[in-house]
Amino acid sequence: MGSDIGTDNDPGPDLAVVPGGMRDYATATPTRAILIVEIAHTTLAIDTTTKAELYATAGVPEYWVLDLEHRQLIVFRDPQPLPQGLGATAYKTHLTLGPTDHVSLLAAPNAGVLVGNLLP
Repeated sequence: MGSDIGTDNDPGPDLAVVPGGMRDYATATPTRAILIVEIAHTTLAIDTTTKAELYATAGVPEYWVLDLEHRQLIVFRDPQPLPQGLGATAYKTHLTLGPTDHVSLLAAPNAGVLVGNLLP
């Protein structure tokens, strides 16, 4: 997802919400995201560990994992440096939401969506 993550570590997210409009990226590639979403069918362990650490370290403020098997949305927010240092970062806030729960972006708190509407 651009320079914040680095070209060697680009995990190819399923969805990225980036600031600005379409014209902003007519000749440029987004370099930061306000939300990354992964859709986990067989990749839940990787999405909730390796990728969560990667996105937190890159400073992505909000990361969602849509867990298809358990019909839930796992929300990671508030990336913070780990106390032991070494450049590692993790999300301070973790929420697990079911199909009847609502979720909204931190950047757009009044634009909520029912988690069940995100699930197939």
